[in-house]
Amino acid sequence: MSKKPNILLSLIILSFLVSVCSISVVQENPSTVIKKQDDEKITGISAPTTSGYAVTEKWRWKNSFNFNPDAVQVEISLDGKYIVARYEDNPNVTLFKNDNNETVWIYENVAIIQDVAISRNGEYIVVCNGSHVICLDNSPEFPKTELWRYAVVGGVNDVDISLDGDYICAINNTAVFLLNKSGGVEWIHDVGTFLWDIAISGDEILGFKHHVIVGEDNGWVFLFNTTEYDQDIPMWADKLGGLIDKVAISDDGNYGVAKDQANDVYFFNTTDHDIGIPMWTWSTGNTIRDISISSDGKYIIVSDTDKVYYFNNSFYSGQKLPMWSYDPVDDTVYSDINADGTYVIAGTPAGPSAYLLKNNLTNPIQEWTLGLSIADVAISGWGDYFVLSMDNQIAPQGTNLILFHHARPIPPILRPLLGGDDDDDDDDEGLAIPIGNYYLVFAFAAIISLIVIIKRKAILSKD
Repeated sequence: MSKKPNILLSLIILSFLVSVCSISVVQENPSTVIKKQDDEKITGISAPTTSGYAVTEKWRWKNSFNFNPDAVQVEISLDGKYIVARYEDNPNVTLFKNDNNETVWIYENVAIIQDVAISRNGEYIVVCNGSHVICLDNSPEFPKTELWRYAVVGGVNDVDISLDGDYICAINNTAVFLLNKSGGVEWIHDVGTFLWDIAISGDEILGFKHHVIVGEDNGWVFLFNTTEYDQDIPMWADKLGGLIDKVAISDDGNYGVAKDQANDVYFFNTTDHDIGIPMWTWSTGNTIRDISISSDGKYIIVSDTDKVYYFNNSFYSGQKLPMWSYDPVDDTVYSDINADGTYVIAGTPAGPSAYLLKNNLTNPIQEWTLGLSIADVAISGWGDYFVLSMDNQIAPQGTNLILFHHARPIPPILRPLLGGDDDDDDDDEGLAIPIGNYYLVFAFAAIISLIVIIKRKAILSKD
């Protein structure tokens, strides 16, 4: 039998390993150049102090709605290409691309928009208006028309969409609804008591699990998947403290986090189907504003009216200790974490202050700051884009949204997933030699390994 197919297979496998190994060895770009700001843009942006990745303002936008409402929620797609915002006590939602501040569309409803979520590449956007789940796409259109809407009996105030956009979940007072991207009902599960928050994971392209996590009025956390609940049996349910009003789940579906009304935090391994006992718990005496989790569930951010707390996912039997905490100048912190847990964006409404923080094991590194009054924040998967919404009474010239580009180079192997634009070109050229050196090292090791394998097979065949 010919050995050529085996050799070819070995080369393919080794080539793949070379590519994968190179992801974790991307070097820091030493450049500290900050692009010149246009006169009309906000001044006072400070250069990063450690990594040297330039932070530049891409655009800012002021809405023209009646009463000029604040953007109370902003979301950014994993690839950083699309930004969506909803507004305080307002029926409007806006969609932007990261290249300029022209709205892709403005969606106008007759009822106040309660929640909004966006898929990994920004292809699908879902909103709820108190009575319906509404699905939109990212195609430019004025006025924006709906792909579909689903009437939720009993009302709906919370909605989420999986990364791939294949599934949409929502809650009414007592029931969990799972819809597909065509608006069809996959299943409905009635818990029987009041529900407060919901989140969904999963991406078929990336091999991530589709799991749904729900928080309930009496302290229960429920975990579902996308296929098995016509029998009204969750994967698991766990009774924790009081009312569970915030939940989050890692993109891969393996970890979940919940927060109760007493400001206790609970962290789960979702694959623990039998008991659902938390891997760790943590308590704070302050009101928790935000919880978020990295895509693989290894890192968790909790922000309250005092600090930002950064945790890892390792088991802890007592009160979990944060890896580090960061104390902004002012209280009430809103925060978000990027996909690999390297970067955190945080903001406070009273400061006024915004912060880009880099994880450093036991202490955060403050990469960048900006003096503005912040209402919400969101960061892209690679951390190369982040968006801030502001109090329009304090922000310069009534600005509502500002998008920033953080020039963290995207490794070539991740570009098909995370994209990239012209701003990244210089960074890639600067990294060509360091990455090339690593490729040579791994390629050399791969060639040596292949030679050894071939020789060993030849010897065995002679024997």
